[in-house]
Amino acid sequence: MRAWSYWFPDLAPHLPGCPNILMVHELRRAAQVFFERSRAWRVDLGPLPVGASAETIALLPADASMDLVELEAAWYDGKLMDPVTPEELDRAYSDQWRTHTGTSTKYMEMEPGVLTLYPKPMAAAAEGVRARLIVKPSDISQGLPDEIAKRYHEAMHIGAKARLMVYAKKPWTDAQMGVAYGGMFSALTDSAHTRAAKANVRARIRNSVKWC
Repeated sequence: MRAWSYWFPDLAPHLPGCPNILMVHELRRAAQVFFERSRAWRVDLGPLPVGASAETIALLPADASMDLVELEAAWYDGKLMDPVTPEELDRAYSDQWRTHTGTSTKYMEMEPGVLTLYPKPMAAAAEGVRARLIVKPSDISQGLPDEIAKRYHEAMHIGAKARLMVYAKKPWTDAQMGVAYGGMFSALTDSAHTRAAKANVRARIRNSVKWC
């Protein structure tokens, strides 16, 4: 784990008089924006047990230092499920599809972070549900995992500079440079998004379990 202070040497020389607490705050905020937009940080979750007639499963990262951005993929007893929307099921069935039971082959997110299974399982799952999540640092995060921090080192301090330099009437205020750093940060975010979309496995942090 690389604490937020890992980036202080990249920040402090450009931000005279900036308190450490502000640098930590804006590093965290820059990281949250970066990973939400780039979708570059993925983690595996599960297996999560599924009981008979269970319809919903909470998708919470195992580590409280992470917040869920999006569910990328889900597996039920080792088989990839297809995403579906309530509207698609409304069009496909004339009866009340919520009452359908069987082996779950589809999923939807009726509310963020909650996986709804379709059809509702008749029996407890043998293996359970596994998921691949896109995550970002949470508000209580103290830093980033080593591999993530090394790969996106530049983006973190550039994003924080962009945010801090537009503070009004501070010793380190430099609106022009803040805008310049903001453009650099956006470019790095877009580049990371492109690489993540191409399934660059080096941008992923995986658990020890290999299943997908």
